[in-house]
Amino acid sequence: MENTSKREEVFRTLRADRREGVLLVKEEYDALSSFILSTIEKAEGLSLHDLLEKAHQEIGSRLEGDLAWKILQVKMDLEARGFLEIVTPTRKRHAFTIKLTRQGLSKIRYENQVAEWAVNDL
Repeated sequence: MENTSKREEVFRTLRADRREGVLLVKEEYDALSSFILSTIEKAEGLSLHDLLEKAHQEIGSRLEGDLAWKILQVKMDLEARGFLEIVTPTRKRHAFTIKLTRQGLSKIRYENQVAEWAVNDL
């Protein structure tokens, strides 16, 4: 009997305290991290609720499992790696927004450039 199971590459996330986080399928991690970074770039000052809403609208049916949980894990990893930061307004301590760092902006611009080159090479 042939083994037809496909072995998928996995990615280990980081937690804010720099310890190891969860394992995610690398392809899903890459797609979600690109989605998060590009969405925040387009709408600076997005709340987590807004981000989750956009994710359900744009990619909700394409991924298996709990999309909100995966988005949260990837967002925390991007924070731990310095691509995102959480900003708390001085007057509304219970409200916060997600903002790209310079490093995050560089990463999304690089990804966009690579995608553009790939399209031009076709």
